Order: sequence, then C-alpha cells, then structure tokens
Amino acid sequence: MDENLVGYLLHALDEDGERQMQAYLADNAEARQKLEHLRRGLEPLEADCDELAPPPDLLVKTLARVAEYCSQTLPHAPASPRSGGSYRNPWRRVDVLVAAAVLLAAVGVGASALAHLRNQVAPLAECKENLRQFGVALNAYHEEHRQYPDVNKEAPPYNVAGMFVPLLIQAGLLSRDISVRCPGNGPAMPCRYTLDEIHALDKNEFDLSTPYLSCCYAYSLGYRDENGYHAPAYQGAGFPLVSDRSPRDQGPGNSPNHGGSGQNVLFQDGSVRFLKDRSLNFDDDIFRNKAGKIEAGSDPNDAVLGPSSYSP
Repeated sequence: MDENLVGYLLHALDEDGERQMQAYLADNAEARQKLEHLRRGLEPLEADCDELAPPPDLLVKTLARVAEYCSQTLPHAPASPRSGGSYRNPWRRVDVLVAAAVLLAAVGVGASALAHLRNQVAPLAECKENLRQFGVALNAYHEEHRQYPDVNKEAPPYNVAGMFVPLLIQAGLLSRDISVRCPGNGPAMPCRYTLDEIHALDKNEFDLSTPYLSCCYAYSLGYRDENGYHAPAYQGAGFPLVSDRSPRDQGPGNSPNHGGSGQNVLFQDGSVRFLKDRSLNFDDDIFRNKAGKIEAGSDPNDAVLGPSSYSP
C-alpha cells in the first residue's frame, strides 16, 4: 500500500482507494510516519497553490533602481572652446542630495517592509511547529487508546475542549512546558494546571481557568448521532484535529491569532496547513457544526474545533 501514499497525499485516489488507505494508515504507525515525511517534502510546493501576487518589495526595488540610475556617471559634455575655461561637473549639489534622499528613503522602506514581513512570518512558522508537537502527542495517544483524548469522559464541568492538554500531559506524551499561547499573541505560556490540580479546584476556580487550558487553540469536539457521543478518532489525513482558536466573539471571521488572515490547522496525519477561511472541501465551517452551534458535530464528517472552555 505504500506505493499509494503520494496519491493519497495529493487526493488523487478514487473513493475506494482513499478508504483503503485510511484503514491502512489507522492500523500502521510506520505508514503514517512515511506519509508525514512525504508531506514535509512536498510542503514547499504549497507556495505555488496561491495566485501570483506582485512581490512585496517591488516598490523598494523600483526606488532603488531609480536612485541607482540617477547616481550613475554620465558622459562629459564637450569641452568649452573658450581658452582658460575649467571643467564643470554636470551633477549639481542639489542633484546629488536628491539622489541620496531617494536612496535613503528606499533603504528605510525596505528595512520597514522586511521587519513587517519577519514579524508576520516568524510567529506563523512557530505556531505551526507548536501544533506539530501537539500532533505527535495526539497520534501517540491514539496509538495506545485507539482514539484521541475524550474530554467528554470528564465529569461536568471538567468536560471542556481545553482538557485535551492536561490529559496529554498526564499521559506523559506532552511536556508541561508546551506553550498553549500562539506565538502570534505573545510569549510562550504553558498550561497552568496538571489534571490532578484541576480536579482539586472548586467550580468557580475551574470556570475562571477554562479559557487558559488550551488558551489560543481549539480541539475537536467529536460528534453525536442516534447512538450517542463519539470521541475524536482517526478518520483520514485531511480531517482536522486542532487549530488556532475561533474569534473571541465567536463571530464568522478567522482566528485572531494571526491578525484575522486565517488559521493554522493540525490534521490527523500530523500535517499543519494555513487556511485562509474556515471551510474544508467536506465541511463548511470547522468552528461550528451543521446546526451552527459550537458543540459536537452531527455526523462523522461534521468537524467542530471548539475553544478551550466549550464542551461537546
């Protein structure tokens, strides 16, 4: 089956082939690891998926080119036929000052643009790496329990999405130092409590703490059907598991973690992708179920990623 990994990763298999691969991956940790290596190898090609836009430094390069042209040495004018005359440089002092000012402006704009770009790109990459660490721990948990952490097993009021972090720490699969704050929102912040410390809190203390358990990240709330509640379990490479959290006002926009431009999403195969909106090809909204609510989905394909303080 390994020969179909690339086809599966590129969504090039037919429906039967994809189902067979999902079953194969669910039972084979080595195959999932190979899939992750392939995904990382193909990740640079994702840059070609978007429409081409003008280079962000086009203005800077244009100004620099103008300044370079203005500063170049021009051919000397023919010497004056008058005797005893002296050569006069065709560049006046004011010309040199203008060219220097243009060049300095271009350098200033370039430095500002580079700083802005660095401030945007670095937190996005750090956030992806943060989510990949969650992915390693979650898939290791799945290997042992045949499902991802079931926050709904916790007695109310402890059955909230953010409990997946203390559950992974309790299982020894995640370091307590893991940051639950997205790098786009500030410095690292570990989860405040262990599972035992959480259970020792009274209800009022716990209610105040729930937004900070997974803080900037949202976790799968599973789904409900006529047979009851189903905890998150492996459903395929393209199924979401954790992401940047939804808007604070729970409105229709993107996560606030990266300025509202989109959200990083961890998928069940361990890959992380930046989505510019809240939809997938099989799900219109990863932050709400088909009834428009932030709770467990209504069927296996109704993915809902709930903020820290939300219950299935």
